Amino acid sequence: MTFLKKTTAIIITLAMLAAAPGCRRNNIAPAGEKIKRPNEAFLTYGDTNETIVELSKVNSSVWVHTSYYEEKGVLVPSNGLVVVTKNGLVLIDATRTERQMESLDKLVSEAFNSGFQSAFITQAHPNRLGGASYLLKKDIPVSSLPVVAKAAEKKGFVVPDIISQGDSAVFNIDGTDFELYYPGEGHSQDNTVLWLEKEKLLYGGYITAEYGAGSLSNTEEANLKTWPESIKAIQDRYPEIDIVVPGHGQWGDSSLLDYTLELLKE
Repeated sequence: MTFLKKTTAIIITLAMLAAAPGCRRNNIAPAGEKIKRPNEAFLTYGDTNETIVELSKVNSSVWVHTSYYEEKGVLVPSNGLVVVTKNGLVLIDATRTERQMESLDKLVSEAFNSGFQSAFITQAHPNRLGGASYLLKKDIPVSSLPVVAKAAEKKGFVVPDIISQGDSAVFNIDGTDFELYYPGEGHSQDNTVLWLEKEKLLYGGYITAEYGAGSLSNTEEANLKTWPESIKAIQDRYPEIDIVVPGHGQWGDSSLLDYTLELLKE
């Protein structure tokens, strides 16, 4: 298995970037106003498959955003995260399209009294990166590890504008640490994960399967030989996982990683 050499995680503060000249000031709660934390467990916006986005509450600080796309006549859900900090919202993975991203932006603005102050992309895939062009047009910082940025450039996707070094990096935003980590090849050559230490939450994206999947999703770019080793690298690095959010379907606990390993044996 080919791994990038392990490096000490780089701690980067993005709060300064969100307030830097050229960045939109309405991406954070207006002065004197607090971010709202909705009591509802489910929120939605849009009226067609091309515009509908949903927010499902994990806890008071983390929501799963879900949008949809059609594949072989079947409507498929695609997940990402919205994390609430004291001054604004942080997005983990964009929607597939700019229209969906615009819907999500409007939904969070209404629900939380705030927009996105920064975003992280975990994989150069249409469902993770497609709507990122909307974010960049609004001067919202979009970050990734080098392995994702290189893959995005190679595939002709929009490239994140903040690229850290090495196979891991910790970004501190309003006192919350967001750790990007590349465990090695699996679903693709560039699948990274994001760890929220405060929440004991792992956003696994496409390297983790959803419960009840029965089989692995699209494996055209997968490295089936190294995928199990990459899952085990995640388990070794984060032994205290409480919540795992996959790229598709319902989230669960750390057993979702074991479930993925079982599917890889088939």
